[in-house]
Amino acid sequence: MNSSFNNQSLDQNGQQQYVNQQFFETSGGNTQKITQSQTQDQSDNFQLRAQFFQKMYVCVTIEFAIYLVIISLGFHTNMGTWLITLQEACIMLIDYCTYSLAPTVLFYISLIVSLLLQFTLYFSNCAREAPLKQIVIILYQVSFGLTITTISIFMAISFLEGPVWMIWGNTLLIILMFTIFGCVKQSEITWKIGAIIIVGTTIPIMIILILIDTSVVWQKIVGAVIVITYGFYLILDTKFMMNKGRINLENEYWRGSLLLSGLMFQPLVRIIEYLFDIFRNRNR
Repeated sequence: MNSSFNNQSLDQNGQQQYVNQQFFETSGGNTQKITQSQTQDQSDNFQLRAQFFQKMYVCVTIEFAIYLVIISLGFHTNMGTWLITLQEACIMLIDYCTYSLAPTVLFYISLIVSLLLQFTLYFSNCAREAPLKQIVIILYQVSFGLTITTISIFMAISFLEGPVWMIWGNTLLIILMFTIFGCVKQSEITWKIGAIIIVGTTIPIMIILILIDTSVVWQKIVGAVIVITYGFYLILDTKFMMNKGRINLENEYWRGSLLLSGLMFQPLVRIIEYLFDIFRNRNR
C-alpha cells in the first residue's frame, strides 16, 4: 500500500512539473488557470501563423512584381496586340466607318484558365505535389498576368496610363510594406497596422501626383479609392484564408500567395463557397 501510494504521489508530482498550472485574475476579478502546455500551444500557433504570413507575402511580392513586368510589356511592346484587336465597322452607302477595341481569343483563354486555377487552388488538393505544383504556379502566373494586362490596357485607354501605374505600383508598395512588417516584427499584419500602411502610403502618393499634374485629379482620386479598397480586402482575405483551415499553414504558403495575387477573383470564390455551405447545411 505504501509503495503504491508513493508511486501515485510521484506520478502526480511529475504531472505537476510538466503541466505547471498558473493562475491569473480576469478583469472581473475571477480567478482562472492556464497550463504550460496550453501556453506552449498558443505560442507555437502564433509562430506558425507568423512564419506562414512571412513566406506567403514574400511570394506575393515577387508574383505581383512579375505581373507589373508583364503589364509593362503589354503597354510598350507588340504583346498588346496579342490581347487586344482593332475592330472596324463600315457603312458602305455613306462611306462611314467606326473603330473599336475588343479582347482577343488569348485574353478569354487566359481569363478562363485563371478562373479554373483559382477555384482549383482553393477547393481542390490535386495540385499540392511536384511536378504538378510547379506547373500550376507557372501557368497561373502567365494566365493571370495576361488577364490583368488586358484589363490594364483597357483602363489606360479609358483613362490614362499614369493612373494605371499609380494603382498597381501603389498596390505593390503596400504588399511590400506588409512583407517587411511581417519579417521585422515576426507576426502577421493587424487591422490597425494595415490601415496605417494602406492610408499612409496611398494618400501621400495621390497628393504628390495631383500636385505634379492637376489636369486629371478625379482619376487619381478614383485610383486611390481602388488601392485602399484593394488593400483592406487583402487583409480581410488573408485573415479569412488563415482562419478557414483550407490551407495548411506549415507548407502551403505558395497556394495562399497565388490566391492573394489573383485577389480580384476571390469575391467570386467566396460566393461559390458560401453557396456550397448553404447547400450542405440544407442536406444535413
